[in-house]
Amino acid sequence: ALVLIVYWFLFRRHEAKGPWLLFLGAATSVTAAFLAARFLLAPPSPYHLSYLGGAFSQVFLIQPQLWVFMMGKLFWPVQLSADYTLENMGGLTTPLALAILVIVVLLQAWLAEKSRLGALGVALYWLGLVTVSNFIPLNRILADRFYYLPLAGVAMQLLALLLMTLRSPWGFWAVAAPLLGAILPLTLLTLTREEVFASERSLWSDTIQVSPFSWVGYNGLGAALFRNRQV
Repeated sequence: ALVLIVYWFLFRRHEAKGPWLLFLGAATSVTAAFLAARFLLAPPSPYHLSYLGGAFSQVFLIQPQLWVFMMGKLFWPVQLSADYTLENMGGLTTPLALAILVIVVLLQAWLAEKSRLGALGVALYWLGLVTVSNFIPLNRILADRFYYLPLAGVAMQLLALLLMTLRSPWGFWAVAAPLLGAILPLTLLTLTREEVFASERSLWSDTIQVSPFSWVGYNGLGAALFRNRQV
């Protein structure tokens, strides 16, 4: 619903407002009903969920690291895992993560000011992360699937940037060349990643290799071996 409201504001707010108010109102009502059902009617989670670091204030110190960590995975998807832990952050400190976030947000603000498509991409990226950030405790602190919708926002931002350079051949190729150059290695990474999902055993073996502190990975591998009568 929030994405639709941003879309209306950026592209359609000069049209007749009556039909749009009905449409946006209906979308908001459906979203509210879904959230109510999700949190009020869903069975209680078997897991004890708590804030990262043990307190809500600690979330503000840790979440920037998670955002920046996954930004790196979006742009160069290596060392992916079915389950990430805080140990995967490695040497990514909170000050470094905040510095990177400031630069990214400033660049996004510039793009949003220059292009309505870019502004929609920025909104889609950050709104897509609102419900999967740890300001509300999550069963998984981080997951690749959390970034499927934000990835669409990244694609919009790149397209907006590419369209902005069409008036300048030099500028166009300065943006297009690295994008084209990334196609082959990203394709190879995709094909390699597909092999990980060939079986449960290969998936969870890869998980504990990348995330050696993941109890989910060890539990999944143990269950897979037990089902195959290998333990």
